[in-house]
Amino acid sequence: MKNEIKTVVALVLLAGTALPAAAELKNKNEVSVQAGAMVFEGDAKIENDFVYGARFGHFFTERLSAEISAFTGDTSRKHSEANLNALYPTVAASYHFRFGKWLPFVQVGAGILRLHPAGAKADSDFAAHWGGGLKYFYKPDLLLRADVDHVINTESGKGTNNLLAVLGVSWLFGKEEVAKKVEEVKQVLKDSDGDGVTDDKDLCPNTPAGVKVDASGCPVPVDSDGDGVTDDKDKCPNTPAGVKVDANGCPLPVDTDGDGVTDDKDQCPGTPAGVKVDEKGCPQGTKEMPTDNWVLKGVTFEVNSDVLKPESRQVLDEAVAILQPRTSVRLEIQGHTDNTGNSAYNLKLSEKRAAAVKAYLVSKGIAADRLEAKGYGDTMPAADNSTPAGREANRRIEFKVLSR
Repeated sequence: MKNEIKTVVALVLLAGTALPAAAELKNKNEVSVQAGAMVFEGDAKIENDFVYGARFGHFFTERLSAEISAFTGDTSRKHSEANLNALYPTVAASYHFRFGKWLPFVQVGAGILRLHPAGAKADSDFAAHWGGGLKYFYKPDLLLRADVDHVINTESGKGTNNLLAVLGVSWLFGKEEVAKKVEEVKQVLKDSDGDGVTDDKDLCPNTPAGVKVDASGCPVPVDSDGDGVTDDKDKCPNTPAGVKVDANGCPLPVDTDGDGVTDDKDQCPGTPAGVKVDEKGCPQGTKEMPTDNWVLKGVTFEVNSDVLKPESRQVLDEAVAILQPRTSVRLEIQGHTDNTGNSAYNLKLSEKRAAAVKAYLVSKGIAADRLEAKGYGDTMPAADNSTPAGREANRRIEFKVLSR
């Protein structure tokens, strides 16, 4: 047993160097976990026992503390195979001496020494103990602890002198430390932006509510228009479904009719294969498209009639040549008159004349769904109706481009 005690003391003395300074002890609590041996007096005829247990104590001053403890272990009686369980719960008071990080102490206490043979009634006796030990501050709140106690069984004839030697660790804590730990846990579990990732792991704090995030708390890339380019990189949002796009999310240039001019620049989509085109994708020699408001000078009608004069057909045929290759262009054919006569009559006449022009264009192969005919009568004069020249300018057919 002497060798076991020497080993315990040596382990404590050999604990690391250059360790943190000791903490204040007053009002601190101490929890200890220890293991060691219980050596019974020879007259008790009980084998030495490996025991383990725990202690809970409180420091009332820097030196004085009180604690409760309990140690247990399984042994047997000498010269017998009968198992025996030993239990020693106690209450004790300790007085400490302070030498830097070393904390030797003396202790007195009392408890119940309970021996319970297998298959028999337990024998519980009042016992007292005295002894001491040594504590070493490994960290401000973590100590190495060794205890050696003389355990005295007060019942005569049952072996009055026993020895308890144990070694273990102790944790010191108080209200401040507990509150600090609770706050630390709260901070660890805190999720300020409510994205489901705690602040200690959130690489993207302040994520807006409702935004999906990854394990790092950063927004998951979203592709709203489904073009394969995430919104944060998409320079052309709301791309129609099925349209191929580049790395910026913008539609790739497409040449549907294969004429060498991409659709975004092609004024004449649907050019037949093999037809040579200009830089605008229109067959070579095709006249330029006039402005969005296109007055057809030379288109005239019989007086008070919607019948086109023969010379008007040449002008309309030129319009057909411009419109035919530009299949995406849609027009509003507007009929206008001067202010001579009744306005209601003029409105009706302008509608008929616009319809007559539409019919002519359709007869030449321009799709009807590309054309809208509308009469405006004398409501939109282009010149002064007080002069013959002005009235002539107001009697006109005008094309308004709705889409190109």
